[in-house]
Amino acid sequence: MAIIEFQEDIDALGGLWPGGRAPRLFPMDPARYQRLFRDGLPDRNYRSLEKLRKRLPRDAFGAVFASLDHLLRYSASLFPGFRNLYGEFVNEEWLALVDYHKAFHRDHVVHQPQVALVVRRLLGEIRFDCDRHPLAIAFTEAPWTPYPPDERRVTLHQLAAYTLAKGEAATTYLDDYARELGVDPRWLEPETDACYWFWYGVIYNAAVTAALFHDIGYPLQFLHQVTHKVRDGRFADLIQGGDVRRIDELFDDPLCLMPFRGYRSSRRIALSHTVAPEVVQVMGRALRGSHGLPGALTFLHLNHEVMDLREPRRNARGRLTMELAALAIVMHDMEPIFRHGGEARIRPAWPGQPLTPRYPHLRVAFHRDPVSFVVALADQIQNFGRFHARFTHEEVEKTDAETKTQTKVILPVLNLEHQVKRSRLEYDPEGREMTITSLYDRKNLGTMLQQLHVWGPGEEVNGFHPHVGFLDYRGLFDRITLRADTL
Repeated sequence: MAIIEFQEDIDALGGLWPGGRAPRLFPMDPARYQRLFRDGLPDRNYRSLEKLRKRLPRDAFGAVFASLDHLLRYSASLFPGFRNLYGEFVNEEWLALVDYHKAFHRDHVVHQPQVALVVRRLLGEIRFDCDRHPLAIAFTEAPWTPYPPDERRVTLHQLAAYTLAKGEAATTYLDDYARELGVDPRWLEPETDACYWFWYGVIYNAAVTAALFHDIGYPLQFLHQVTHKVRDGRFADLIQGGDVRRIDELFDDPLCLMPFRGYRSSRRIALSHTVAPEVVQVMGRALRGSHGLPGALTFLHLNHEVMDLREPRRNARGRLTMELAALAIVMHDMEPIFRHGGEARIRPAWPGQPLTPRYPHLRVAFHRDPVSFVVALADQIQNFGRFHARFTHEEVEKTDAETKTQTKVILPVLNLEHQVKRSRLEYDPEGREMTITSLYDRKNLGTMLQQLHVWGPGEEVNGFHPHVGFLDYRGLFDRITLRADTL
């Protein structure tokens, strides 16, 4: 078994691309960009960061500040509009840690770039045996793949590029979309080295871009969570509505909506009057019940706001990368919609009981969408080093200023801790099994046992069951399991 260990590493964030410089995805219009910063937005964003500094311990804020610095630096090329919204994202960071509208209190600013690091390592460090792994054998036998004779391993990145370059029916939607964007047809000719290397570059850039910004929809999801609990709020229904028609007004059939239509373009294949209303219904539920779709639409909209439109087909490769990243942002959080339509979860009869998904066409499959698959897998693995808020009450002595007498009072105390210190990936290069283990601090033994016996079985079956799990890893492994242990 091969082993890969992950732990928080902020210093490595500068190496996601050579020289710490991300590729520019599209030409930017300076005038349109300047309009995003009207009404003093930079000052307002900075004030949000200052408020967070006053509330967090120094080491916790230091990690947030350093991670945000990398996000802003990379966003200049990947997502310029991020400077327009990072203040609200910082505000939501505090709410994500202490809000009582949800069961778990988790950080997002540090989490996103750490997921990007996991994506990079998954693509480059998972290596399959070229003599025994079926997909790796097919890769080596293809005359158009760059397989050196002395190598006996193929990376996950290489298999992802091979999957898209084969030109099979499952990825036709992506090939058609690339051609409509204006990608040179010579790069899209199936089973050619040019096609392989084209997808090899696009996959990495799209997956890392999606990982860096995959949780930007959380402020909108928080808004829904709050208004959902306001039973008598006069305008709550307007905020919760999720008017899908607005999406069609703002976007012309974006790639990130194709999973809702069974990975089909609405322009190419008309949906029947029976299916079309269900598509609208599922998209509305995704708008209200996830942060993936709101985040992807924010990502696309703000990028379109600053895009130079004088040459719409210029840099088609970068625009395809942007659309693929948006698709991965949508799908990383689609498991609740896939499983039960975003409605109340069906309680299983026992921990780990397989439940039939309500919308199986939303399953993320490596052979159809490797970028979304890798990002969703990395998001599952990156459970290490995340802030966990624990609320306690402590008795302290308080001195009266006038009488100088001391009294004991009980005050609430917020403790931020890292329950999961590391994650370990163990996999068989021949593709039989992969195990993801969360390694807890020993003082959190009770939480580890709950993860192992209470929450873990359900998470494993929902995410990785071979037939009804959200991630479809056919062709890579026979089985993926989740474990928990202590360091």
